[in-house]
Amino acid sequence: ETSSSINDENDARIRLVAEYYGRKLRESNINIILLTDDAGSRMKAKEETKLYKAKSVRSYAKDLEKQNPDLMLSDLVANYGDSTSVRGTHNQPILEYFPQHVDSVALSRGVQSGKYHRGILRAVTSDEGRVVIRKGDERVAVTLVNFQHRNRAVDGDIVAIELHPLDQWMSSTATVAKGVKVTTPVGIAPETADPTHSELTNVSEFLNIANGMESLRPTGKVVGVIRRNFSNYCGSIFSKSSSSGPINPERESIAKKYETENAGGSTTCVFFAVDKKIPPILIRTTQRERLIGQRIEVAIDSWPATSPYPLGHYVRSIGEAGSKDVETAVLLQEHKIPHEPFPAKVLACLPPKDYKIEYTKDREDLRHIPVLSIDPPGCKDIDDALHCTVLPNGNWQVGVHIADVTHYVTAGSAIDLEAANRSTSTYLVNRRL
Repeated sequence: ETSSSINDENDARIRLVAEYYGRKLRESNINIILLTDDAGSRMKAKEETKLYKAKSVRSYAKDLEKQNPDLMLSDLVANYGDSTSVRGTHNQPILEYFPQHVDSVALSRGVQSGKYHRGILRAVTSDEGRVVIRKGDERVAVTLVNFQHRNRAVDGDIVAIELHPLDQWMSSTATVAKGVKVTTPVGIAPETADPTHSELTNVSEFLNIANGMESLRPTGKVVGVIRRNFSNYCGSIFSKSSSSGPINPERESIAKKYETENAGGSTTCVFFAVDKKIPPILIRTTQRERLIGQRIEVAIDSWPATSPYPLGHYVRSIGEAGSKDVETAVLLQEHKIPHEPFPAKVLACLPPKDYKIEYTKDREDLRHIPVLSIDPPGCKDIDDALHCTVLPNGNWQVGVHIADVTHYVTAGSAIDLEAANRSTSTYLVNRRL
């Protein structure tokens, strides 16, 4: 195959490995199965040999479910563009909702030539976003006005963008996505208003045009994704029956259009993340009724041009939506706050239970002074204290005492690295971490 791609060559090598094991274990009762979601590779495997079987991951999961129906593995299988996931409720023909991304070679050349610009997408809403690029010596924030201009990029993706012509750039009072004006909040003094994007990042939001007579906000569109930032997200499947507040008409419209029954007993559902910057995610599940009203975790798998929203799969259930403990768990997950129990190697760094403080000559002994901790009851880091005494001349002496943590923590140790990862204590309504 003289015109084969690197991916095709890798697939061929994997098939050779499967064939090798099939030949070596031919006389045993062990069946070799190659799992691949590449339909072309499965077809070639079928044509090349009978020493092993090639199956998709979803097909293999269904085989296991037949042997043990309680497994429910199909929901955990990644979704990479099955056309049944992106049809509407009336089986409309498959359409391309977005332009195809520029291929990697053309993308690389375009960035090098200056035709395209590279940057990280920072979502403002699920529709609008910004990408900071270099324009000469300046760093400039380019606005992606709408969903189409984001072209299937999600928050945190490294993308390549193409700037729009000047006549599509925006003035300081222009309207962006969903009617939000780019102006300073009315009635708020500049010194008390929230800082702007440019103030936070030292990035220009406007460029001077026509000899400085006019300032315009650059706009552009994503032409390719260089590196994905797909992750796991917390949220819920939309359902009127599970909504405790007013029904969101936009969400209801999306769910009505894209929720559908699939062959094999699964349902395509619309998942809405707690993070408003994340677009709706289409997932396939065989347990829709059980998941309604639950906070669940979902992973994004792909976003083909033929799908209006990213495709994902169910990962796990967190608990009943609205529960204090469940919503706390969601907050910790969404903000990536470390909250797992300390591992054994960290606990091993602690002094023994019968540890006693020993006086050393390099430290001043202040035990005769009434030093009081100011940390509240239940505090996880008791490290601050004060003392206040009257001096012989009538003056007051106030002492501030801070724990010398480095006395107990060795640089580079397991407890030092864990502390660097956790950074600080986190106080929630019902928990302290």
